[in-house]
Amino acid sequence: IADAYEKAGLGKPEIPAAMPKSVETGLFINNEFVKSRKGKSFETIDPATQMVICDVQEAGIDDVNDAVDAATRAMYGGECGKTGGYQRGLLLNKLANLMEENAAELAALESLDNGKNFGECSAADIPLAISCLRYYAGWADKALT
Repeated sequence: IADAYEKAGLGKPEIPAAMPKSVETGLFINNEFVKSRKGKSFETIDPATQMVICDVQEAGIDDVNDAVDAATRAMYGGECGKTGGYQRGLLLNKLANLMEENAAELAALESLDNGKNFGECSAADIPLAISCLRYYAGWADKALT
């Protein structure tokens, strides 16, 4: 990313040290990242600079159907459907814990993708996402099924 900024004549960007070296840009279907069936992708643009961050796989109708089929199989034929509310709450809290452990990296990615400054993403966006997961984790064993 820094090289792209310099080539565009924008100088050296202020990129947080937490910025990951690479990110997965495939479609997450059936517990794995895959390319779209038609091989289509779209550019993700940094709104602060209008520079291309990366190309992300673009889902078509077949990809969406694959994702829905995989989710349906997981819910009604796999472990997901057999997992009780208490365990689901633990899993949501585990995800929240992982987000807390990687909060700086997530804030750096969020800042790059949405154009907000790193501080705002670090102080608000990521903590609020974590709080949301913890809120629903608390309801997981109380909701009617």
